[in-house]
Amino acid sequence: MDANELNLSVYVMPCKQVLTVAVKLDDSIAEMKNKLSKIMNFPAGSMKIVNGGRPCDDVSTVKEIGLNYCSRVICAAKGYTPEVESGSKPASGFESQLLIKLDGSKSVHVPYTLTTTWRQLKISIHKLASIDPMDFVILLNDNTVDDNDMVSSAHVNYMSVIHAVHTNFDTILEKSVDRRMIYLTCPRCKEVNPEFVVRPVCSYCQDGYVELSAPFSFATASLKECFNVRGVCKNDQCQKQGMECPVALCFFCKSRKCCSLASSNTNSDRSVLMILRPTDRSEDMKVQLNKLYGY
Repeated sequence: MDANELNLSVYVMPCKQVLTVAVKLDDSIAEMKNKLSKIMNFPAGSMKIVNGGRPCDDVSTVKEIGLNYCSRVICAAKGYTPEVESGSKPASGFESQLLIKLDGSKSVHVPYTLTTTWRQLKISIHKLASIDPMDFVILLNDNTVDDNDMVSSAHVNYMSVIHAVHTNFDTILEKSVDRRMIYLTCPRCKEVNPEFVVRPVCSYCQDGYVELSAPFSFATASLKECFNVRGVCKNDQCQKQGMECPVALCFFCKSRKCCSLASSNTNSDRSVLMILRPTDRSEDMKVQLNKLYGY
């Protein structure tokens, strides 16, 4: 796909149908309506496009509004009724679809019913996206879900933000500059810019060096355990300096609930969180260790 092109997931209300429309960044909302009109066989003039709770002006472009592949775009089309294909049978009971955001820029629509469990949903994702269910966890609004719970018990709907986050640390380690460093990316930031390597910092001053409160192995820890990492900020200017605080804070999206960490084990069997940039090398990590412990 061209860098100027974008596949948008559009939620048609009130019928709650999910459609995908291909647009260009310089397309106007009016042009996007015309494309939807051809797909839906419904007049463009009777549609209203809403993003982030705000109606979109017909003359505004996709780029001006800031739409991207993970935007929650709503098309209000009162009176629209989806066409039923000839020969198709009505669904027995409730059935709907969830939009699952995968690692990178991919997404997939997964069907589910009132009795579907998250484990069954992961199997459906495996069939649709060819990824091993054992290699990822499901995040619902930044929280991990229990595989044995039913999807319906979480009160999800077509607007829910759901991610399938990869947890294969070995693969990530092999790609690292140094095997002592672990690079993971925040699901939120990854959707905005896949090239971002997020930086864990103090949740109060959003800067400074942080020493973990207890030894911790990021390579073997579960994603849920990474969410609860705490440490002591060593920044002299921080109001919480010397106090224990949450440290798994993404520098870019300001989300504490991501396991986007870079760590190094010291000779004293302690782990240290450091601020790393995408262009940093092993030498840069050594400089930070030298400032912290004189190594």
